[in-house]
Amino acid sequence: MTNIKDNFGIYQIDSGRFYFDKDLFRSVNIPDKFILTDAESGEIVDEFKRNSLSLPFGTHKIYVTNVVKTLGNSNQRFLIEKVMLYFSPKIKGDYYWSGIDKTTLEQVLFYLNEKGYLIFDDIDKIIEGCYVKDLDIKIDWKLPKESKEEIEEYYNSLKDRFNGNPDNFRHFQNKKKEGHGIVCNNRNTSTTKNPFFKFYDKSIELLTRANEEFYSILSHETKEILRTNFIWRYEFQLKDKRHFEYYGLSNRFIDIISINQAKWKYVGKSILGKAFQKQIRVVDTSKLKLMDRAQINLITYLLYSGKSYGAIQQLYMKAAQTKQEKYRIKKMFDKFYNMASSPGQYQKEAIAVVERISKWDNFIGIG
Repeated sequence: MTNIKDNFGIYQIDSGRFYFDKDLFRSVNIPDKFILTDAESGEIVDEFKRNSLSLPFGTHKIYVTNVVKTLGNSNQRFLIEKVMLYFSPKIKGDYYWSGIDKTTLEQVLFYLNEKGYLIFDDIDKIIEGCYVKDLDIKIDWKLPKESKEEIEEYYNSLKDRFNGNPDNFRHFQNKKKEGHGIVCNNRNTSTTKNPFFKFYDKSIELLTRANEEFYSILSHETKEILRTNFIWRYEFQLKDKRHFEYYGLSNRFIDIISINQAKWKYVGKSILGKAFQKQIRVVDTSKLKLMDRAQINLITYLLYSGKSYGAIQQLYMKAAQTKQEKYRIKKMFDKFYNMASSPGQYQKEAIAVVERISKWDNFIGIG
């Protein structure tokens, strides 16, 4: 039985790096050649995979390694030794869509105990001592195939509204290796100001060569849903302790699995709200009052005279004397500027585009 249908529209753990102090275990038997130096921001994914013991588990694989961190100064140094696990819910086969939960981590730990790599007596003690870095949170939506055209238009809008460095916004479309979507910021250098996140077509991504073996084990029902629908995924990363604390969260695994959907929605919405400017609505100018049309004509004249958005806005803001007036005139100016900068002959089309874009803003929670 597949559970893909039960997991649309729900935020879940997609992957992460799970850390444990070595003294939690009775014995740790990971070969010494598999070792990493602990860093606050975490190592690059490909780097720590190369330095980890790779083990087949379920329908995918897990990575296990020793982690060492040096503390103190030149006079007195001491080591903190940890064990790090990395895996994704692909180890769960057709239950991949429900993400990583406590049971998933328990199964991995029991497997490593059985194989003699991590020996312990009390699984609850191990789980309670687990901390997480590079945590990926995802949400999947099932949409009609024909939604892709509107989503492509929406990606172009997000590119124009991106607040970060333009080089940190990457748009890819129907490439065999990546599918269809956008990537914002860098996974390895993600910060609280510029966190890593992406949107993409999961139904295409699972058909790539890299996922060929995993796709083959999915149930017929799951494959049919992937084939006949557009599975749209939003995924964001909480990189380290600072990221968790920024949103008022703990990076203890036992606390993370207790976070409710409202809190995850708040975090996901906050990341997008910071990354993108709000969409300004286009209004049909023929329905405006005389003085409003006069304001639009004035802004249009200033634009054709070579004045920038900032210069015209500053001119308007000078009229405000109080904080409340500044808020009102800023709101008024943005409305008039947007109408002035939209060519009249294309206004109906512009209104339709903005309405479609606003629909997707509201859908993902940044409207």
